[in-house]
Amino acid sequence: DAFTLTVNKLNQSALSISSGSSVMYGSSYTAETSGGSGTGAVTFALVPGGTGEATINSATGMLTITKAGTIKLKALKAEDDHYLETSSPTFTLTVHKADQADLFITSSNEMVFEEAYTASATGGSGTGGLSYAVVSGGSGAAAINEDTGALTVTHAGTILIKVTRAGDNNWLQKVSEPVEITVHKAQQAPIAFTSGSSIVYGQAYTVKAACGKGTGA
Repeated sequence: DAFTLTVNKLNQSALSISSGSSVMYGSSYTAETSGGSGTGAVTFALVPGGTGEATINSATGMLTITKAGTIKLKALKAEDDHYLETSSPTFTLTVHKADQADLFITSSNEMVFEEAYTASATGGSGTGGLSYAVVSGGSGAAAINEDTGALTVTHAGTILIKVTRAGDNNWLQKVSEPVEITVHKAQQAPIAFTSGSSIVYGQAYTVKAACGKGTGA
């Protein structure tokens, strides 16, 4: 009688993801593998449970990251004529938040006392809100609305201000370099004499004036 010999497929050697375990948000990342056996194609998939968010090209392993955090993934090597299918252990990739682009105050660097002044800024990255602050070291005195950038000056001179863009899911906090605002003294209103324009000889007379501004004598 004919004899039938059944040749079973072998288990593949251990398969693992060998690419780096961390990446900066905004940088490219492609998963790579080592191990496995045979000619079966390697594919990739995300595994639930990470704190970040991404999609992956199953054929190439190219990752598109939309939120920093941890991304879990695995690789699968298909069976072929000689080897069974195998998969890698779950691999954890840590996606770090990135530094924002440079942040600048763009509003004028000078003003006149009592004029309206609102700071404005450009730059930074992400969705974090802007907040403004006065920095110590100027010769003048002022307060600033941290949300709107409106400056209230109480003493002319130089005022140092900075702006901060908050961090978000993908970007670290960014603080601008301080900018010096020169606050020039304002012109006083005209002075008008209010005392009488005539007197009788021998009477006392005191000169009186109105208007002007400030505390000057």
